[in-house]
Amino acid sequence: MRRTRLGDARREGRPEERTRRAPGLALALALSTSLSLGAGCQGSPSPSASSSAPGPAVSAAALSGRPLALGDREVLLDGDGERLFIGVLEPAPPNADPPLRMRARLVDEDGEAIPWEFRGLVIDRVRFTRGGGALMLSTRGDLWWVALPPKGGEEVIDSGVVGAVGASLDGETLVYTKGEEPDLEVYRLAPDARESKRVAEGFAPAWSPGVSPDGRVVYVVSGRTGYPAWWRLADGEEPVQLTNVGVKFVPGEPPPPLAPFAAGLGPTLVGERLVIFEGRGAVHVMTTDGRLVKTLADARAPFWERPGAVVGYLDTAAGAVRSLDLAELAP
Repeated sequence: MRRTRLGDARREGRPEERTRRAPGLALALALSTSLSLGAGCQGSPSPSASSSAPGPAVSAAALSGRPLALGDREVLLDGDGERLFIGVLEPAPPNADPPLRMRARLVDEDGEAIPWEFRGLVIDRVRFTRGGGALMLSTRGDLWWVALPPKGGEEVIDSGVVGAVGASLDGETLVYTKGEEPDLEVYRLAPDARESKRVAEGFAPAWSPGVSPDGRVVYVVSGRTGYPAWWRLADGEEPVQLTNVGVKFVPGEPPPPLAPFAAGLGPTLVGERLVIFEGRGAVHVMTTDGRLVKTLADARAPFWERPGAVVGYLDTAAGAVRSLDLAELAP
């Protein structure tokens, strides 16, 4: 497996519900759609070594319940209770694919900038892990492990990754899809081991994977039957189809909510009894046995605000960041 230091990559040119204010957020989300649909494209332009201009300052942290002010070209990517990753959208060079690109900045719970080496690189997604690190997917499909300040250090731990990365609550298991589009397979990786393994054979095309808190069970959307459906893949057990059992593909008809053609913007989150995922302009909550319990309309980009307990998401209609307490949902 190829391992690359950050300096090498730069030389190569890779890259109880409550509300918080987010001025201009709806515009940023609309722009980010074009960005996410281009994730994984091999023809993306090479990023410059540093951002052309720093993003607007965050006035206060979203995770403290105080207002979060985002610029009109910023989007909240992830949080771990103490820090936030803010995506800064910027135009790409003429005729580039995708037409937008994004850089990420790291801030603390008071909105103060935290220096980190990846600020200048174009990215697709960035995720926190419980072990004090972050994962970054570059525009060329490289999966990076990054130790955040003050420890520091980074390396490429896998390549050819397409779409969002799912992580267990303890950060010890990652799941993602890779391969030649559209025939993507789902893989599992332990960051410490630095070795990926295919979760199951015959599930391409697959997308939007998530993993249980203990890392043992993977939930993924697969089109293996000819129609998208959620599947449960558990160690030592037969695969179980959770949704759309027996549903036949009908040309011209849209898929039902539980089988979204995910754009790859938001990750799938898995708690002890609930699976939270994004699809078709909404965030859905289903039980781990496939029963839909809640749909949040005009919502995007779910993330763990309190891991396993509270989900943050972006309300595109109101231009606000909201929270959903999972304890309030019936089992």
